[in-house]
Formats: sequence, structure tokens, C-alpha cells
Amino acid sequence: MEPFVIRQITAGKPDLIAASSGDSWDPTQGPDGRYYAASNDTAGFHGGDRNNVNFNVVEADGLSGATVNRMPEYGKQGEEKEDGRTWKTSGCYCVDGVLYLVAGRHCYGDESGDARKRQTVINASILKSADFGKTWTRSESENYHDPMFPSGFCTPYFIHYGRDGAAPDVDNAQQYIYAVSNNGFWDSGDYYVLGRVLRDRLGDLNPGDWSFYTGGDGMQEENWTSDAAKAARIIDAPFHCGEAGPTYIPAIGQYLMAAWYYTGNGRDDTEETWFDYYTAPHPWGPWRLADKQKNNPEGWYCPRILTTGQERTGNTLRLKLVTGGDWKNLNIYKYVTIPLTLTGE
Repeated sequence: MEPFVIRQITAGKPDLIAASSGDSWDPTQGPDGRYYAASNDTAGFHGGDRNNVNFNVVEADGLSGATVNRMPEYGKQGEEKEDGRTWKTSGCYCVDGVLYLVAGRHCYGDESGDARKRQTVINASILKSADFGKTWTRSESENYHDPMFPSGFCTPYFIHYGRDGAAPDVDNAQQYIYAVSNNGFWDSGDYYVLGRVLRDRLGDLNPGDWSFYTGGDGMQEENWTSDAAKAARIIDAPFHCGEAGPTYIPAIGQYLMAAWYYTGNGRDDTEETWFDYYTAPHPWGPWRLADKQKNNPEGWYCPRILTTGQERTGNTLRLKLVTGGDWKNLNIYKYVTIPLTLTGE
């Protein structure tokens, strides 16, 4: 494979699915070629009342979709429980025909107590569905009363490889499922850590099966620990690490992730959002900041590079990115696809 060092990333014209609504989409490709994703603060594709969470399917061409499950047990939009928090989702992944979705407890920035008015996240759990989102285990009650990750790994986004979780023979990716989490913020977190679980243990939904990268060569067992508090920071960039996850790009043999953050003091004092594009040869790094992109006035956020639509021609690589937003403008508060052109050398 010819080397490819990313020097510039250019975004094209956004395209949105008009019938959709909500944010924080993290599409994963199922065995049928379609994409599956949760949406938050949302009516999904059904219209009408908005819930904290809907689960949806998007056709492979990205032009239409449908709501599979309105997830009513997770509450109406903004509905809080005794902890003063609402349900929101982060990462989603399809592995061997089974969907996995992360749900956690969120507190909006004006109530979170954070000095920067960031939206905090605690008590995350992984749900699974063997019928493409129609039903889920664990239950909402179990996730609320007995969360898998009470702290330290509360915004996991799975590293995406190929359709239905198919992975090339790199970085033990055929053996392990990897996920990246920040330090407990929806927006503008401070750093990312890396976790992994054996592929054949993912469906057990047992937090004790997970381990966390501590530094050094990630191919070596001694560089992983069961204690999330001892995880190394694979990217350390205070206030620049919103919820996000990497995607493996086979055409260049690298991982690419768009981190994101708000300027201003919290989402209600937002001037713009930024995407920081990081690339690395392995899930554990070393991660390099390749380019930055300002989003104004749209305010896109929670970006994910898709595993399809990738095309390399010499030193040019074309990709597609899905993002949520803008929560300030309901006309574009939808499932949004943005073409990217990467120029390398």
C-alpha cells in the first residue's frame, strides 16, 4: 500500500434526509447493507412526539429511513428521572447480525455544575438487539439501577471497520472489539481513552470482560488493564474532545476520527463548532491532528466517518461523514451527510 499522509480535509455540500429529526446519529452498517442508528431528542422518521431516544434504519443510499423503535421506556424528550438526568445514546455497532448501542445518563450544561457548562455523562451501559432494533436487552430499569460503566468509560463509541463488523487482519481487530470514550462529556471533553472486549464476549454485556489500554504496544497483553481509571490518554486535548469514534480506512491503512467541540461557554453560548481530524496507524495511536474545520453557522456535531463511500485516487481520498445538528435550527436538525475530500502526500 502506498503511503498516504493527510495534509488537508475539505468538506463538500451537506445533504440531509428531510423526513428525519434529532441528533447524535452514529450509523453502523448491518449485513443487509443498510445503516442503523439511534437519534436523540427526536421524532426519528415517524414525526409527531419527540422522545429522548429513537432507533432508526437508513437506506444504504442515505436518502431515506424509517423509525424501527421509538424506545418509549427511555422517556419523552427532556424527561428526567430521580437523578435529574435524561437518557441519551452514544456509540452504535453491528457485529455478526447483532446491534449494540450505548445509553447513558446526561445532564444538560446549565444544570451540570461544570464550569464550562458542558453536558456531563455518567452511568453508561451497552444494549443489544438480535432483531435489528425492534427489541433490546438490557432493560431500561437494569441500565438505570445497575449501569455497566458508572464512571471512567461513559461515552464509548465503537471503532468501525466494515459491514456487520467485518474487520481486516490488523491490530487484533478480528479478535477484539474496540471503543473510544472521553472523560464523561457529550460536548467538549478533555481526552479520549481506549477500551476493548473479546469479540465473542461482547454480547455477554459484562463490564468485567472489558480492558483498557495503558500505553506502549497495544498488541501486547501487558499493556491492558481491567481498571478504567488506569487507562492512558490516547488523545489529550482539553475542551476539544466531544463524543466521537474512529473509523478504519482500508485504502490508506489508517484510522480517522473527527473530534468536535464548541467555542464559547457551553452549548447555549455557542459561536461555532469545530471538527479536529485525527489519524493514527493503530487504535492506540500515535494519534496526529491532521486538519481542523470550522462549522458556522450550522453547528454540526457528533461526526462519524462512514465505512462505505470510500474512494482513493492517488493522493486524493473521498469519504462521507454523517453528523447531527443543528439543534438551534430545526430545519437542519436531521440526519446529515457531508462529503469529504482528503488530500495527502
